[in-house]
Amino acid sequence: MAPAAFATIRQHMEDLHAKPEDYDLIVTGDLGQYGKELLLELARRDGLALGGKLTDCGCLVFDNLKQDVHAGGSGCGCSAITLCGHLLGALDR
Repeated sequence: MAPAAFATIRQHMEDLHAKPEDYDLIVTGDLGQYGKELLLELARRDGLALGGKLTDCGCLVFDNLKQDVHAGGSGCGCSAITLCGHLLGALDR
């Protein structure tokens, strides 16, 4: 899924003539830690520095150090609870 996520992000930015700096946050559903690292590497190789802008809902929901989740859970579920529980609350601040 990381290559598909990268292709989507890259195409979106090309279509809008945007740069990562134009966004407060770039969020993926549930690539998990490995997928997020792969996405960052794909972006780096393509010259797109997502760096501190990219986060992943699965990485926000699960703690790979404390839970044996490996790659995470459901992208739909992680996205929904992260949006409703964390991201919308952060917008209010």
